[in-house]
Amino acid sequence: MRKNIYTLLLLLFALTAMAQTTDAGWIEINPDIHLFKNKKWFFTPEVGYRSTNFKGSHQFMFRPHVGYKMNKHFSYELGASYVVSWSNFTATKHDASLYQHVSASTGSWNEFSLGMRVRIEEGISHPVGGDNIFTARLRVRPHIKYNLPLLKSKSLYIQALLENHTYLANRDKLNDALWLAGRLGVSPSKRLRMIFEYNYALTYKPANTTYGNRFRLITYYKFL
Repeated sequence: MRKNIYTLLLLLFALTAMAQTTDAGWIEINPDIHLFKNKKWFFTPEVGYRSTNFKGSHQFMFRPHVGYKMNKHFSYELGASYVVSWSNFTATKHDASLYQHVSASTGSWNEFSLGMRVRIEEGISHPVGGDNIFTARLRVRPHIKYNLPLLKSKSLYIQALLENHTYLANRDKLNDALWLAGRLGVSPSKRLRMIFEYNYALTYKPANTTYGNRFRLITYYKFL
């Protein structure tokens, strides 16, 4: 079992190293703030920052949302999202949307679990060199997760996931995308959560603005 775990970790790190030398590296910083939270409900004014290729391309994200946990397997979220891009981001200048999503997860079997998130977004997008347009898209993300028995107190896990974006309105089908990703997640402390991800675009097109390979470092720090 340990040999299999080490093999998976080495493969993940090899893929992330390859991603850094091909298309794009993303670093994301997210203050984790819950203004209200109990066993069923929560509200958070989610904010985040993203930089691509560490060369001055920037995005700022503001996504306030309310969530309801129906039970230990299902939850629902309703929120708004505003994303503004500057410098070398080439796809859009800003996006404003409403979204709804449902998340489902199974219990754990020998530290393995399955999950699914389905999200629908409707909003206004401002493409670079174009006018504001209404867009709608469906995002589906199934995943499989394994909690590593090492450092259980640090919440160490690996995860494989697919993510599909299907545009339902006012975007050419060339913008539809499907990604395959591998993640290593760890919580070094009660407040800090870090995710290392390699993301490969199965529908990558050289003329498109998407990246074929992405390495992502995603951090969450819990303030409230």
